[in-house]
Amino acid sequence: MGLAGANEVQRISGAIPTIQRLGYALGTAYVGIVANASGLLSIETAADAAKVARWIFASCVPFAAIGLIAMRFPRQKTLGGRLSDMPSGGLLLKVTLPKSI
Repeated sequence: MGLAGANEVQRISGAIPTIQRLGYALGTAYVGIVANASGLLSIETAADAAKVARWIFASCVPFAAIGLIAMRFPRQKTLGGRLSDMPSGGLLLKVTLPKSI
């Protein structure tokens, strides 16, 4: 089963979309703050809109870089052991589909 116990699989699988939506909400709030701070409410020309768009894009670049670095250098240890030593091969949840599908 991996890291989750049999009695906690439902709770953990229900938490995944909740955490995902929390990330969406925090990201939206962050971009909204950046947009307002860069002058979204005082746009009068196309140049003003381009300036706001550049600030929004530039403010997201560090988070994209952190994500790319995290994908490039994954953690090799989980709960004191190596991922390859885990019974599920490093997966938190092993899914087995019935043969009738």
